[in-house]
Amino acid sequence: MLPTDLATAEQKSARFDAVDRAVAVLRVLERADQPMSLSMIAREVGLGQPTTSRYVSSLVGHGLIAKVNGNRYVLGIGLYILGQKSLHRRDVRTVARPYLETL
Repeated sequence: MLPTDLATAEQKSARFDAVDRAVAVLRVLERADQPMSLSMIAREVGLGQPTTSRYVSSLVGHGLIAKVNGNRYVLGIGLYILGQKSLHRRDVRTVARPYLETL
């Protein structure tokens, strides 16, 4: 592997790690039954608070997380919008066919 190939592979890996971490933050909030503080999110995800803060800030900026009650976080409306777009772009028959065939 060439040095540039190795650097590119490491960059890709870092990007996927970042996506995995962001999704982990979203999943923690998905399971929460109440708004969570940054320290609670960091503890659940297993990241340091500064790192978690960067991910949370980015997700807030994209509307995927919302800040409520001053310093607590919940899932944001952006996730609902993405979900609705996904549903409207899928044909119900295509989605239902595998389930109906098992009946």
